[in-house]
Amino acid sequence: MVSACDEVFAIPELVHKLIIYLTQAELSNLMQTSHRLHAFCLPYFYQYMVCHTGYLLDSPDALQALARNVQHVRSLDTGRTFSVYYFNAVLAFHEMASRLLLSRGGDAACAFSCPQWVPLPDPRPCLLIPFPPMTRLTRLSVQIGLDYVQDEFEGECFLDKYETTNHVTQVCWILHLNPNLVQVSIFGIPANNTGALYVLAKTISKLNRLEKLVLGLIGNRFLWTLLTYSFFLACPRSIQALAVEVEVEGSNGDDYGEDDSECPSTALQKIISWGVDHKRGRKLDNLTSLALQELAYLTTEEVCEVFRDCPNLQHLMLPFMGTKFDPLKSTVDIVSVGRTIGKGCPKLTEMNCKGFVDDRQEMLVLEIMESMVAAPALEKFVAVGYFKISSRLSAAFRRHTAALSWVQFDSNKEMDTPFIQLVLFECPNLERFILGGGGAWRTDGPVLTVSEVVERKWASSRIKELNLRISLGDLVRSVPALSSTDAHATAEAAYSAAGFREDDKSPEPYYLRPTPILFTDQEQRQMAVLEKFYKQLGVQTELEVLELWRIEHNSLGYLTFPALQSLGDPVAGRPGFLDLWGGLKNLRSLRGSFSSYSDENRVVVGMREVQWIADAWPKLEEADFCPEDPFVEGEFLPHMKWLKEIRPEIDLSPF
Repeated sequence: MVSACDEVFAIPELVHKLIIYLTQAELSNLMQTSHRLHAFCLPYFYQYMVCHTGYLLDSPDALQALARNVQHVRSLDTGRTFSVYYFNAVLAFHEMASRLLLSRGGDAACAFSCPQWVPLPDPRPCLLIPFPPMTRLTRLSVQIGLDYVQDEFEGECFLDKYETTNHVTQVCWILHLNPNLVQVSIFGIPANNTGALYVLAKTISKLNRLEKLVLGLIGNRFLWTLLTYSFFLACPRSIQALAVEVEVEGSNGDDYGEDDSECPSTALQKIISWGVDHKRGRKLDNLTSLALQELAYLTTEEVCEVFRDCPNLQHLMLPFMGTKFDPLKSTVDIVSVGRTIGKGCPKLTEMNCKGFVDDRQEMLVLEIMESMVAAPALEKFVAVGYFKISSRLSAAFRRHTAALSWVQFDSNKEMDTPFIQLVLFECPNLERFILGGGGAWRTDGPVLTVSEVVERKWASSRIKELNLRISLGDLVRSVPALSSTDAHATAEAAYSAAGFREDDKSPEPYYLRPTPILFTDQEQRQMAVLEKFYKQLGVQTELEVLELWRIEHNSLGYLTFPALQSLGDPVAGRPGFLDLWGGLKNLRSLRGSFSSYSDENRVVVGMREVQWIADAWPKLEEADFCPEDPFVEGEFLPHMKWLKEIRPEIDLSPF
């Protein structure tokens, strides 16, 4: 009788579907249970290899096992150490195989010929195990000049003794041996050796199945534009996603890498002499994602031609094309480029602005958004860095409100309230709205009053991520600045009471008043506004990440949102709105002004509330309930200790 196990492993397709979900450690354990499982799992064990400094590369036995199974490797993620070692090991294998063929009367030169640009072997200061070449890779990621340590490895890897000055061309040979590569990522490419970069460009152009390419350049910024442009022109027609990132090496960008033989002007002339036909007509019809970080010193026509070559572009990282402060004064006409993108890329749905944003970058965004014929079409807009919000930009965004699902502005403290309201009130498909603060200060961002937020019903009820800063200052008169002597004693109580004080003669917070608590008409109106705000958030049943800060002028201590984290007490007349968020079943992260240490929450939040949280939010992973308190040295309150015990996966102090 055939066992169930035999029937399962008799179906290769089913085995494949199951094994791909196992880690390398799990596969290793499975391989040691029987010869049959060892044979089944062996190809999958070596299919995805991560070869950085660690125990694997410190073991000659592990290297020999890898050498015996290189035919199974489809994905290789490596740093400098292993890639240099592997290059020399493959040359050693070719040398050994050539000697064997010669001893048998064969023609070794024909069997194992290398392109002329392949460098000579490096010195061999350590044990070298010959490797047959990997020729079936579909994915390759290389960190040139960088290795990270795997699995907290603390030993001294013997491979660290290998050094080379030809790393780029060595990597090119790995590419050359794998014509079926689909994804390639190479980071830390020094821009000093234009000969090696030319070989890299030519090698990339011959990868006719390449779909995704990411290149990271390091060196002098004067070369970036032509290198970026040249790598774009070198891409095969199969390319779907291209990113060329640049980084200044050293503090002032004057370090050109391992070999300082070329100064910027010499290298510039060599790149120009590569002979790339910039005029050839071609369409990269498959290219949908483009991130060329530097195009500052091309002509306007060259930049426009880049985007004419990408008629199906969907995702665009806006390139840097010079600033008014640039000493070289870019001649690129921003208006022409913007209109070319807007009209020539009709499928564009995503724009990202990264880094320094000035008038030219803002103008580029405006021209693209205003020129897009298919509006509303833009679905995602992300700006990292200060971005000026003008009436013209608001009008441009209004053209796309029906399509926008992701709006993000990082490090942008000043932003007009009408623009924020435009996004909240007029974007029915909004899923992510992120207004991040600058630097490490999460609270440093544009602030809205609670009345401004609830002025109209939000257009979307499908928000998944939201980051806002709210003030209750419009509900009450401003609290005067406090002196240093009485600030700690009164600030928290005063601000906890904000929204529930009628005048200076009744400063006592609502939660400290005798029961049953009585509210004035003004306080009831204030409560109604807060309830409306909490309900706006409560209907967002797809919400996964919420970062909500309460910001008040001259505030000290922990600020929280009145009655939000309480279930209330009808007998005592104490309000509570926590149950309005009972539908947030997908909530994973709750950050911001939710401290259990605030004066109000010490009174109104207890075991009943945390039991409700444990049941109502099953996916919660982190919440700002217990930020470090200098007065209690971060010790959890009893009900928070219970929550931590019953739901240990929740991080209550995520900062």
